[in-house]
Amino acid sequence: MKLRRVRTGSDLHLELLAPQGWVAAGKAIAANPPPSGDAAVRWGTDIVALLGAPADVREAMAVAARDLDPEATHEADVVIPFAPRSYRDFMLFEAHAINAARGFVNRFMSRAAPIVRTYEKVTGTTFPKLKPHALWYRQPIYYMGNHLTDIPRMTLHR
Repeated sequence: MKLRRVRTGSDLHLELLAPQGWVAAGKAIAANPPPSGDAAVRWGTDIVALLGAPADVREAMAVAARDLDPEATHEADVVIPFAPRSYRDFMLFEAHAINAARGFVNRFMSRAAPIVRTYEKVTGTTFPKLKPHALWYRQPIYYMGNHLTDIPRMTLHR
């Protein structure tokens, strides 16, 4: 079963791909109501909750979706499949640390950027100040942020 999450105005809901096109997961669930109404609402809007639903509920959804009309999603935006519940970032690879430093130089030190690029082009090595300090090799960077402030920059195909 292929799933996607779409936004129409301020409404977020799930859709599943049926042979005739994308149909609303909530309508497919309503065709074979599960025992709990609260679960059915969450399964129609939360992909993580839907994936945790019993297998027979998901199979019944897929069968019911074949009889539903496709959604008119020409004005809907396909969004990130789930809402992150936490945000953690690790900088574990030396190349990642160097590329982050290089990006910092390009963005915030525009006068130094040409010097760094020229040095690296001529010598074929990394500019020494871009390499992580010795402490980084013993204690790599770990960051935990507020997942509610993250703005995903993801382009999804329809």
